[in-house]
Amino acid sequence: MSNHTLHKVIDEYFSSWIHQNRDQFLSLLDKDIAVKECTGDVYEGIEAAQTWFETWNGNGNKVLSWEISDRYFDVRNEVATVIWIFECNFEGENFIFEGASVVKFRNNKILKLDEYQMNVEKNKPYN
Repeated sequence: MSNHTLHKVIDEYFSSWIHQNRDQFLSLLDKDIAVKECTGDVYEGIEAAQTWFETWNGNGNKVLSWEISDRYFDVRNEVATVIWIFECNFEGENFIFEGASVVKFRNNKILKLDEYQMNVEKNKPYN
């Protein structure tokens, strides 16, 4: 798997959420996908991932933006780490937070995705 392929799959994954494109989303996932969201929710297998995507994107929920600021690729081990800022409208409320995803690939598809969240507001308690 090349740097270019890792980059492309990550971009398409984020795009599938922004454009609410279920078919694109599913095409990027290995059948044994395992997702650990920063909320603590875990989705194992393609059917659970599909249900998550459809449920999350229902009822007027929308990813407003998902901007990548940094990318780190380990081509040999087929792993990517991506730093991002996520903004959405969920259940009528707007949310924004920073985060990171650690993504493991198999056969050019996402096999494992672990997400981590950080507050956008920063404090400098010792400055």
